[in-house]
Amino acid sequence: MEKKENCLGNVTFNGSVTFNGPMFDIHDNQHVHIYHKGESEQKEEEEPDLQASEMLTVDERVRKAVLTLKSEGVLRHLYDYTWLMVVMNQTEGLPSFDTPQSFVTYLEGLQLVDLPEVSSVKKAYGNVLGDFPNWTFPDRDTTEATRRINVAKRFLSIYRKG
Repeated sequence: MEKKENCLGNVTFNGSVTFNGPMFDIHDNQHVHIYHKGESEQKEEEEPDLQASEMLTVDERVRKAVLTLKSEGVLRHLYDYTWLMVVMNQTEGLPSFDTPQSFVTYLEGLQLVDLPEVSSVKKAYGNVLGDFPNWTFPDRDTTEATRRINVAKRFLSIYRKG
């Protein structure tokens, strides 16, 4: 690959970038190359990028978050997976699911075990009202509602930490 001489400040972008005044947001860190004067692209490719190699995919992060929730005992009931489905559907950048079946199939694809039945997720899904984190649950008291919201909060926290 030939080094691009006409790039913005010796930075090449092969992905989505949002410019906002002097600041910019890189949407795909794996396709951004920054060169200092005198450096060649070949040298950059030979040195391993530890940060990029340590980055997990979305699916890996979801899997890690679910396994952590299970090991911490946060997922007390199989229907607690429902709160993960709903928060994922309401959070930009996370997978979204049209049906409880597609959600359970996704989790199976992540090689997770001891998953809920589709009917369990479907039944609980109908009891979530509003947008996260302001969910309400007509089927339970405020203590249980708070626990359910905290399941989703903990999932997002683990997911975002990668």
